[in-house]
Amino acid sequence: MIARKDLIDALEQGRSRLGLRLKLSHVQRELLIDDARGDRLDAVLCLMQAAWASLQPDWGLPADLDPLEGWIISA
Repeated sequence: MIARKDLIDALEQGRSRLGLRLKLSHVQRELLIDDARGDRLDAVLCLMQAAWASLQPDWGLPADLDPLEGWIISA
């Protein structure tokens, strides 16, 4: 739970290399903290990566992209 709180705090304060800030309601924040499996937090992280990619040239993908490989944007 402490790790989830720390990660959520960092995302809300924009302390990530993506340069984005997550805006949550109190209820949303509590749901993320209380989700011990982390599924909701995983979804939020994917959303943050998609938002970051939408602002990048070529969606943040490298020029020498292998189209047969899967990619985790921002990795």
